[in-house]
Amino acid sequence: MTVDSFDQLNQARGIYPYSDLHPWAYTLLIELFWNIGYAATGSVLAGVAVYTIVQMAVLSFAMSYVVESLYEAGLPRTGCILVLLGYLIYPYNIAYAITMWKDVIFSAGVIVFTVTLYRVARAKAWGVRDTVLFAVSGIVVCLIRHNGFYAFIAAMVVFIMVFRQKTAVILSLAIVIFTCVFNGPIERACHVERTEFAHNLAIPLQQIARVVKYNGDISAHDYQMLERINTTVFLRNHYEPGGADPSMQWVIFGDMPYLEDHKAEYLGLWIRLGLRNPRAYAEAFVDQTRGYYTTMPPEQTEYYGILPNEDGLVNEPLIAHTKRVKINEIMGKLHTVLPVYGILYSPGACLQLLALGVAAVLMGRRKGRPVNALIAYIPVTALIFTVIIATPLCADLRYAYPLVMCMPSLAAVTFLELFGGRFS
Repeated sequence: MTVDSFDQLNQARGIYPYSDLHPWAYTLLIELFWNIGYAATGSVLAGVAVYTIVQMAVLSFAMSYVVESLYEAGLPRTGCILVLLGYLIYPYNIAYAITMWKDVIFSAGVIVFTVTLYRVARAKAWGVRDTVLFAVSGIVVCLIRHNGFYAFIAAMVVFIMVFRQKTAVILSLAIVIFTCVFNGPIERACHVERTEFAHNLAIPLQQIARVVKYNGDISAHDYQMLERINTTVFLRNHYEPGGADPSMQWVIFGDMPYLEDHKAEYLGLWIRLGLRNPRAYAEAFVDQTRGYYTTMPPEQTEYYGILPNEDGLVNEPLIAHTKRVKINEIMGKLHTVLPVYGILYSPGACLQLLALGVAAVLMGRRKGRPVNALIAYIPVTALIFTVIIATPLCADLRYAYPLVMCMPSLAAVTFLELFGGRFS
């Protein structure tokens, strides 16, 4: 459990007011299972344990569903075993399964959503299981992380344009309407506090901060506009390439209401500064996003244990504590021992492999092979683009965790579409 974990747990416990800084739907999920554990035992830690067990089960279900679906599609047993091993030996699946982060449930929803789309694309029909899992996973994708809603829309627009299925249209509209109602009227009725506007501006704020930091071309008028929000000395002293927290704090601790009331004017300022300082803007963007498309290792990975907290919650291992710690240490070092396996340690390297998979499928299309695999690539591709245009950290693995989780299944899907005729 980290700072984010405790923020949502304390909302779930009623200590903090509800906030949508992290999706409210995920807070309610924590609240549901935490209440079960706490009601049964009176222990806060037991409530956390119940939630953790449920999350482990959800992750296991998602991976099992992927393997079963691939087997039904014609993937040989050997291939299914390799996919399963791909999930089992990847260290972050083990660490994240017991981490209270929205990214875990969200990523499980993404792989179920992805594989369900692939199943429907192959069958050209909707079974009962497909319909139910599409609806559930679609809601998870839309509600458990803010950028998931936009990725869902992008994926379904492409899917509907390609396959023109009424069922897909009806289900997609129902999920979109449900999401809008939940995030709108229902949240307002439950007094969920809106997060600061600055959290939506990570990339633009980083670009402005870089221009200020390195004495870029800023007119006197624009300089006064910046000072109207907060002192630019803060940006000069605290700007961090790749980490947008200081830039967002510049707004949060400044006159944020004024910025919200004059959005159009400050949009114009951002455009003017960009036209005068294109290189600074480009460099700020690259520094903020390069972890998601280059082979650099992630700067933010996992957190073992429970962060020091006011409740005094600490880990209380009950089963094979020393052995479990040793296994964690071994799994965490595998990427340094196995070079090829180490590729999956880098989100950017995974994105490059994804691009190679798309290229392979497109080449197969020229040879008359089916292209259903392209549908499977759309959700995670859309997600990565939404991360790149708004990420507050340049190399946080959990932001790209859906991509990393999808790699074994996408590799298998690509294999099936290129060579599957031999097995089906």
